[in-house]
Amino acid sequence: MLDALTFKAEILEPVLTEFREQPHSLHKGFCAIWSLDSYASHCAFQCHDVQKLSSSQRGKIEEKFKDRLQESHHDDAWKFRLIRQASNATKHALRKNTDEDVPDSKGVASEHVEGISWYFSGASHWGNQVVIDVSWNFDEESSSWFDGKGQEVKSGPTFNWVPLLDIIDPCTEHIERGLGSETVGREG
Repeated sequence: MLDALTFKAEILEPVLTEFREQPHSLHKGFCAIWSLDSYASHCAFQCHDVQKLSSSQRGKIEEKFKDRLQESHHDDAWKFRLIRQASNATKHALRKNTDEDVPDSKGVASEHVEGISWYFSGASHWGNQVVIDVSWNFDEESSSWFDGKGQEVKSGPTFNWVPLLDIIDPCTEHIERGLGSETVGREG
């Protein structure tokens, strides 16, 4: 297994760089989503001797790490949750549960974002770009987002779509914060 630092340097960073150069490219967007989710998987095992773990233990470690990331109270937790959900939706085409945040691969698309929606979304890029459609519902009375299971999603996006370009760096940082390590993702 690649260690997390090697995965970040050899896989994640080149993929994200290519996506930043072509934020409208759907195939580069899918690769960015998968690479971020996979980076979280590699980070989950950073402090474990995987050779001594059963496959059941490995699965639990990975799931627990990712659950902890998406359920944390940090403002970026919803962004990681969205990446994780989009990764599963695009890998499996159609999710078993219809109440998932991103129920199918069509939830990740290259869209034209401009004008008033661009302005109010706070998106960093004008024009064609990959966005993730969110199946959350916004409750105006409480000014909160709720997922398909009725659970409140802390913080959340401005609209029911999120520019992928705007969440890749916060997600990377959130994954590294989840480790609580000063060495992962840092040079030297």
